[in-house]
Amino acid sequence: MVTLNVMTRKGYQIAEACEDMAVISSGTYVIQGGPALVWINKLGQATMEIFNCTNHEITIEKDSLLGIVERISDKDKVGELNVTEMTVNIQKQQLPPAKYRRIQ
Repeated sequence: MVTLNVMTRKGYQIAEACEDMAVISSGTYVIQGGPALVWINKLGQATMEIFNCTNHEITIEKDSLLGIVERISDKDKVGELNVTEMTVNIQKQQLPPAKYRRIQ
């Protein structure tokens, strides 16, 4: 888990607490995280889990751009995903038989 500073496109730090969607994907570092619903506190910081996708230790430089955040508006609704129900629906569907082609 890391604490990230959330900045606007113009370089300002977010100054109000809010919920956002965050995705960590960097062109500089081989890391990934999210997409995740994050809470940005009034200091403009969010805590999120990121993963090192290499097989060695890396050091991330201060003020590096690591990903994007999409603001959730008051009109948007955040709900619960019922995975059990979704799994049941997938299992009930009949799949067509696989078509095989003979390779000569």
